[in-house]
Amino acid sequence: MDYFLERIDGLSSEDLTTEMLSFFLDSPSYAPYQRLFYSLIFPNQDLRNTEERQYDITTQRVFEGAERPDLVIEGEEEIVFIENKFYASFSGGNQMYVYFSRLINNFKDKEKYLILLTIKDRKELYLKDIRSQFNQAASLLTKEEVFEYCSNKRVKLKVITWEDIFKLFDTSDVLIANLTKYIMSKYLASTILKKEELAMLQNEDVPLLLNKLWAGIDKIKDILSSGGYSVTRTSQSRIFYAFRVERAWGKIWVTYDHYCWLNYNTPYVLSLRNEMLKETYQFADLEFRMSKVSFIYDKTQGYYIFPIRITEADLAGSTSEIVKEKLAQLDEMFANAIE
Repeated sequence: MDYFLERIDGLSSEDLTTEMLSFFLDSPSYAPYQRLFYSLIFPNQDLRNTEERQYDITTQRVFEGAERPDLVIEGEEEIVFIENKFYASFSGGNQMYVYFSRLINNFKDKEKYLILLTIKDRKELYLKDIRSQFNQAASLLTKEEVFEYCSNKRVKLKVITWEDIFKLFDTSDVLIANLTKYIMSKYLASTILKKEELAMLQNEDVPLLLNKLWAGIDKIKDILSSGGYSVTRTSQSRIFYAFRVERAWGKIWVTYDHYCWLNYNTPYVLSLRNEMLKETYQFADLEFRMSKVSFIYDKTQGYYIFPIRITEADLAGSTSEIVKEKLAQLDEMFANAIE
């Protein structure tokens, strides 16, 4: 983990996601995901991981002509250049053609691949730009001819989207889940406003509701604290506002959660990760046990969620009672489990 943190320290956007992908491809513990990723590049080959393919994985590798692909995957038989783009333009206006030239003039005995890694909404725009880069050199007319031209030069040009990867990497692994969350929230979220959403910006209903929801968390915390529950300080970010309750078996979040509001139709949830439980209570069949007290395991987030349905006007009072009831059920479930 320390090695991983060193790799991403200070990075953001394309560099951050490239280094995270590189880490997954370079780490033996992610061998199953490596096989899935390579199936996008080599669809007709047998499924092998990085170690089995004897690949070297490097980021920001600088070549003699100062070319620096985001990610290079090289083995005895293949060489792959990957350029990771979300919204940035191509360097020098001809970045992909420069990489193409490097591939056709070198690595004579290897299969050569030039990959654009992007998001679906930007795919056609980038393909149009790539076509323009190749038109300057080869007078091509269509984007289909660009792919054919590359193939004739023994370079396989491909476009892979992050959405393609996410479909394959459906997992509870915390690092992959957070990479998915980061890209989806930062690059895949739509910023196009509907007519009714534009109208909502003209009144005070939304900010007033958010203020009530945030204040509700504070009041729930005060109610629990006054009732003898041990609570921690409040944590917050752009998408959540929460505190933890400490129990004999571990800790659990009481949370306003933007993600859960979008996915479970309620802004308030109880949530916990396996590592928040004391070691004695980290059961192998924890998912089954949690389901018995109505908790859902969310694979994307990597934690257990109990959506709190808000049906009464007394937001803090009614929610506090639900939280107390659910904590009592958890106390009983964990106590019975170790008897």
